[in-house]
Amino acid sequence: MYGTPLISCEIGTGTTYVNIHRQTGQQNPIQARRYGEQALERFNALFTSRRMVSSYADIYRELAGHDRE
Repeated sequence: MYGTPLISCEIGTGTTYVNIHRQTGQQNPIQARRYGEQALERFNALFTSRRMVSSYADIYRELAGHDRE
């Protein structure tokens, strides 16, 4: 969300889905800038509140047996 690279560990909670090794996290300043840009792109593609709400609504519709309207 802030365009900065992340540091995370695989703990079985989805951290590696959010933070992709060698794409959205790094310590090298040049790579950090590039990874931060990629992290922001990934956030905008998958994790904005609008996209998250839409994804949850899709799941609820599927569980309820309704097609997307």
